[in-house]
Amino acid sequence: MAITQADDGTVDVPEIVQGADFKRLNRRSKKRPDWWVFAVDRQTHLLPDNSRAIFEAVKDDPEITKIVLTRSRRIELAGTNVVTESLLSPAGQQRLVQSGTVFVESNPRRTLAAPIVAKRQRVVLVRKGLQLEKTGRAMNDPVVPEGPSEPDDLAPRIHRVPAPAVTGLLAASDVDQLAVLATHWPATYENVWRTGIPAHDFLTGDEQTLPVDLRAQLEALRRELGGRRLLLFSPALRRTGTDPAPYEFSESELGALTAWCDEHDYVLGLREHTNDLRRAYAARLESATIDLSHRRFPSLHVVMRAADGMLTDYSGDALDFACTGKPVVSFAHDLDHWRDRLLYDLDHFFPGRVCAAFDELESALDVFVGGTSVPHAERVRDMLVDHRDGRNTERVLARLMAPAEVAGERR
Repeated sequence: MAITQADDGTVDVPEIVQGADFKRLNRRSKKRPDWWVFAVDRQTHLLPDNSRAIFEAVKDDPEITKIVLTRSRRIELAGTNVVTESLLSPAGQQRLVQSGTVFVESNPRRTLAAPIVAKRQRVVLVRKGLQLEKTGRAMNDPVVPEGPSEPDDLAPRIHRVPAPAVTGLLAASDVDQLAVLATHWPATYENVWRTGIPAHDFLTGDEQTLPVDLRAQLEALRRELGGRRLLLFSPALRRTGTDPAPYEFSESELGALTAWCDEHDYVLGLREHTNDLRRAYAARLESATIDLSHRRFPSLHVVMRAADGMLTDYSGDALDFACTGKPVVSFAHDLDHWRDRLLYDLDHFFPGRVCAAFDELESALDVFVGGTSVPHAERVRDMLVDHRDGRNTERVLARLMAPAEVAGERR
């Protein structure tokens, strides 16, 4: 944090500029194309896996200064010309307004706590991963024009279309591109970079290329598994007061899950959403699962790499996991409530079995021990992800280093 305490006990709380003052500072500041900012996630205060993959690819490049902007957690990353500053400090803000490229996982203004604009810097939204649930603009109901219209009529424009908030949006395929654009309006097709998702390289690339701390997490998880296989249960976030409660597994159902795991040498691991403060599944499944939360294993992609299969309800993590070719199953016990909140029709566009009741789920578990998945699983994977070669980060760097991008042009 930027707050410091002097020897005499006085506390220094630095003031940062905001709003119009920040805009003026940003406008006056000369940009450094060789300064790349990596902002931590505003909720976990950790560097997102996609940003981490890009950082690792350039960490030893002496031509690029890597600036990690932190919040409450102190982050130390090895490399050449690596600078760590608090985002909410004058020094951090000065680095931000002078940087030529900024990487964020989600909304730039919220992530950076500043009105950053893409016309002054390259703002690259690396995303968390593939989407299954609607978020952002995609959650809004479509606007239907009132009254009759003719083919030659010009649609009325209520206000000027704002400029895109980002320079680049990373996407994995045509289908994923549509999901990204629906979520991040007013971004346009020109803003989408079809490079693939960088952190997918942590799933499909050579294990020895993983960062040291991620390898340590992976080894710690494997020691805990003790040679057993891992079935990862990763449910979607359920909002308090608006969503139905998580599924209430009965004692007999818990017994059936435990017996299946014992029979097939599996461990059921639970990783609830980072923002799930209730942790209802953890309370109910405590005796049947191991804790794979972000508090114990900060990197989701490390956990997914260790897993042999994934069980979810509606989490987009299952789509990222599917790019490994390993089996996934959706336990969609309350699909009627969620249907309008999903980007895709689960019955036709999910790379695995979709189960509405526990007996269907129990039958679907066979896919994790060599059983047959749904016929369209491979086709869905191919439509979601263009590249599974472990070189997505290379494609992002190639786009960043392209002459038009280096010159600040928009393509």
